[in-house]
Amino acid sequence: MSTLRVLGDYRFVLASGVSPARLQSVVPRSGQWGIGLGAPPEKGEPTGFLGEAILCGCKTVFLPTGQNAAAVMSPNPFPSGFFVHWGFDDAICYDFAPGDEWRFDVTMKQILGEVGKKASSSGIYAFVIGGIAASFDVQALITSPVEANRPQDGAPINSATNYPRYLRRNSGAYAMHPFVAAGLFLNPSAISVSGPADLLANAFGELPRHLDFAYHAHAAILSRKITLDWHGCDSPSAIEECVGRSEGYIMSVEHILPGTLVREAKLFITPITAFQAGA
Repeated sequence: MSTLRVLGDYRFVLASGVSPARLQSVVPRSGQWGIGLGAPPEKGEPTGFLGEAILCGCKTVFLPTGQNAAAVMSPNPFPSGFFVHWGFDDAICYDFAPGDEWRFDVTMKQILGEVGKKASSSGIYAFVIGGIAASFDVQALITSPVEANRPQDGAPINSATNYPRYLRRNSGAYAMHPFVAAGLFLNPSAISVSGPADLLANAFGELPRHLDFAYHAHAAILSRKITLDWHGCDSPSAIEECVGRSEGYIMSVEHILPGTLVREAKLFITPITAFQAGA
C-alpha cells in the first residue's frame, strides 16, 4: 500500500501563483521518490529559482530557472511550492531489453491497461525508471512560476500565448543518454483512492473525469560518459544507488513529453492507495 504525499497545489503552479508564504520544506529520505518544483537550498530567494525537480531517495536533482541554469544535486532539505512523493511498499517490475524504441506515453498507457485489469487496481500508479533514451521530447521551466511573474492575461503558463515565456521545449534531444525518471500515471475515470477529495486536484490540477489516461513524469538526464547497469537493478533502491553514483554527471532535469523514445530500461511501479497532505 503506497501513499502519495501532496505538498502544495499544482493549480498555483499553472497560474504562476506560488508565493514565499506557500513554500514548504521537502526532506530527502532513502526509499522516497517524487517530482515537482525545487530550488537549491543555498539560494537566498528560492522562489526566483524554482524549477523542475526529481527526488531520488536521499538525493534531489534540480534544474533551477534562470539564465544558463545548470542542474544541481543536493542531499539537503529544499524549498518547494509544489511536490508529490511516495515510497515503494509494493513494486511490479518491467524489464525492457535493448531493442525496438518504445514511445513513452504509449507504453505507459499499455502498462496501465494491464495493471488496471486487476480487481485491486486503484486507478493510479507511481513509477521509477532507469534506462537509456533513443531520444527525448522534453520541456522545462525557464521562468519561475511565482506571483511576481504572473501572466497578465490570466491564462495558464502553458497556454499558447504564455508558453514561450515560461517553458522551453527540446524535441529529439539527448540521443542515447542514460536517465532516471519518476512519475505517476492514472486513469482519472477509475480512481478509487482514499484521502481528502481536493488532494487529487492539488496533485494534478483539474482532470477531466472522462479521460482514460494521464501522466506526469520528470527525468534526470545523465551524461553519456557514465555507464550504469540498469538491468542489474532488482529494486527501486538499486536505482537510487545508481543515482547516488551519478553526481557530476547530471546534465538536466526535464518534464517528459509523449514523444520521448526509450531504447532500454528497467521500470518499477507501485499502486497508490491513499493521498496525504504535507511533506
